[in-house]
Amino acid sequence: MDNAKYVVDTSVCIRRSHQEEYEEEAFPMHWKNFDSLVKEGVIISIDKVKDELIFKGDSFFLNWTKENEHMFYPNFDPETTPCLTRLSSRFPEWYNKNQDKADYYIIAFAKVKGLTLVTQEKMNFNSPNEKNYKIPTVCHRIGAKCIMKDWEFEYDETIVYDFECISFNELVKRERLYDHNLF
Repeated sequence: MDNAKYVVDTSVCIRRSHQEEYEEEAFPMHWKNFDSLVKEGVIISIDKVKDELIFKGDSFFLNWTKENEHMFYPNFDPETTPCLTRLSSRFPEWYNKNQDKADYYIIAFAKVKGLTLVTQEKMNFNSPNEKNYKIPTVCHRIGAKCIMKDWEFEYDETIVYDFECISFNELVKRERLYDHNLF
């Protein structure tokens, strides 16, 4: 995990599927460069994300997760367990609804490891119902800097945040995944 900068959510990986927002056929360079960063260990994920991808039953994701087994880390370890406990206490309704999903684990993993969480979920900060919170909303509420497509918030640039939560589009920009000359 020495090279890791980003931890990706299931919602990012499935965007390469046919008829999805960033389908691989339309954005082959993005995904080639993404996969190169996976191989280098810059992009990682957790076992729950792998489980969600496999559960889709899509042969592409079955093969892709097998080929990239090295990128998936345990959902929790002695470092992340206290953070998981704090999340379940602070957001009990959200936890009860999402405890079997990757969301709960990937947020704790990103926060504790100081990684940038990449998701395609939308910010729903004004949701009146905690159980419907999305990943960026929980991240923001626990002190992450969130850079999402439809979210404008003035962050204090003098503060060093524990971690960030960004969209795939922001990852594309930061890592220049559109560049034909990267790899």
